[in-house]
Amino acid sequence: MLRNLGQYPLDTGEPRTCIFLGRRQFIGLTTPYRIFWCNSGLGLASVPHFWKTFHAGNITVHRTEIESFGDGNMLSLKNGTKIPTDYVILCTGYTHNLGTFKEELRAQYELPSKEDFSPKWLKLDAQGAQKVDSLLPLLRNPPDTMRDRSRKRPCRLYRRLISPSMASQGDRSIYFPGLIHSVYTPLVAELQALWGAAFMLGRLDIPDQDTMDEEVAVWNAWTSKRYLEQGRKHAYSIYDYIAVSYSPPYFYC
Repeated sequence: MLRNLGQYPLDTGEPRTCIFLGRRQFIGLTTPYRIFWCNSGLGLASVPHFWKTFHAGNITVHRTEIESFGDGNMLSLKNGTKIPTDYVILCTGYTHNLGTFKEELRAQYELPSKEDFSPKWLKLDAQGAQKVDSLLPLLRNPPDTMRDRSRKRPCRLYRRLISPSMASQGDRSIYFPGLIHSVYTPLVAELQALWGAAFMLGRLDIPDQDTMDEEVAVWNAWTSKRYLEQGRKHAYSIYDYIAVSYSPPYFYC
């Protein structure tokens, strides 16, 4: 923890939401986006005395980024603040590590790759966005949270599990569980395992490739509009995991 019971620099591209009770030390935690959008990672404050420590008034939130380390234990922030520190905890977040797969394999398995910029997917993405706008008017004009680092290469996996091109050719040798984010991991993990096992054993019929590609594009358009920055990074369905898990015809999306 940092001196003075912690002074937490928050990345301006990842606004947090909290209960704002008018205290000055909470101002840095307010966000211009309603919690509905879940633009940043969602977490539960389950640590003992978490809110008690905040309400004690000994924590200052700095909504900025780290500029540099130097001068002994001095930390410099981009807003000009300098903080003497004992420790700095770097909360780096999470992203999928695809280092195991070469670029050619990523394209073959339809994992994030340079193929994502192909004319085929650009066209499908546009069509997917139009369909989402038509079905869900609330998502037509989501808050603009695009940043330079926003990821634009989602997985192109049908049901967030299998490669449409490989599956359409009869290749049932691989699927990718765990690439969907929800608030209830045990349920989703179990359903993914059952769906994947049935697929690999040939006990699950799948549609043609065009239908699967369209489903992928619509999903990616939905999650990026529904969950903004998180939806651009991952197959995100934090609030919608029940509807997503039990969607027909296969009762797992």
